[in-house]
Amino acid sequence: MNINRALIERFLKDQCTAEEAAAVGYYLQNHPEELAALLPEQDWDAFEPDNHLHPAYSSHMLHKVRREASAARKRRYSVWACAATIALLLGGSIWWQYYPKPTLPQNRVAYNGKEAPHRDTLVQYTGNSTRLIALPDGSTAVLEEGSSLQYQAGFNATTRALYLKGAATFTVTKDEGRPFIVYSGNVATTVLGTAFRISAYEGDRTVKIRLLTGKVMVNTTGAQAAKEMVYLTPGQECAFNKGKRSLTVYDCERKTDNASPELVKGNITDNGDELLFTNVPLPEVVNRFSTEYHTRISYTPQQLRKSFFTGQVRKKDSLAVILGTIAELNRLHVSRDSTGFRIYR
Repeated sequence: MNINRALIERFLKDQCTAEEAAAVGYYLQNHPEELAALLPEQDWDAFEPDNHLHPAYSSHMLHKVRREASAARKRRYSVWACAATIALLLGGSIWWQYYPKPTLPQNRVAYNGKEAPHRDTLVQYTGNSTRLIALPDGSTAVLEEGSSLQYQAGFNATTRALYLKGAATFTVTKDEGRPFIVYSGNVATTVLGTAFRISAYEGDRTVKIRLLTGKVMVNTTGAQAAKEMVYLTPGQECAFNKGKRSLTVYDCERKTDNASPELVKGNITDNGDELLFTNVPLPEVVNRFSTEYHTRISYTPQQLRKSFFTGQVRKKDSLAVILGTIAELNRLHVSRDSTGFRIYR
């Protein structure tokens, strides 16, 4: 979708469709300077959104924008700083308006009061290892045992929406004009260019999102959705409790002796049942996995020497899943035979 001045003006007047509003809100969060050019400084105090938000939230949002804009002028900050503030708040209003909606029939997700975007492609995996799925935009998904993924073939012009049951690891191709959103039950994970893993099996009491690289935004959906969004950074995991309908964010790294071990580049931290890698050369990572899993993993050092890995891995996770994820992040291939694994370009 072409995000131009006319479309942004319609967005500010709340005259967009849901699809347009979602795309513009996502765009402005990444390009807040566009608002600075569109709204001269004298127009900030006159800015009045149409009252389609919850009145209390709308009043709070407008008050915060004016307060930040006033403070910015007093400190002689640029209008760009004010634009960053309103872009963030407008982005929040998009989520407020279009996701917490009345209850829909089971297995459907609220999307501006209508059924979620069309899903004509279903991939199911019932094997005991993993299955690599190439998505229409160049992104990939590694489906784990007993998992399924639904999406619209080719996606659409404004969003890349997927619906997951089970567990999968995603590596996402960046596209600023089309946010990549994975729905798993009542949780929506919006990708800001990253690799991450979601576990959302129907029988589990929690939905878990673990970030491997980059950044993701997580929010709840449905009639009783929590009015909050959380942002994850590498090394963090978010858990949604289905019973309490609450989001909790925590560091995957376990604390010892009442303090977290210092993260050093090129460092591997062993937390008992987890391994934390911080910018570790890939040959060293592979050798560590070979030792931990007592499995032969062959590779050509020259092919891996410029690759590094940062992330957290549970020792009970499948080695095939771990190697498949790392391979996808580094554009490598993994094969398996009776002697073990082979990693190659």
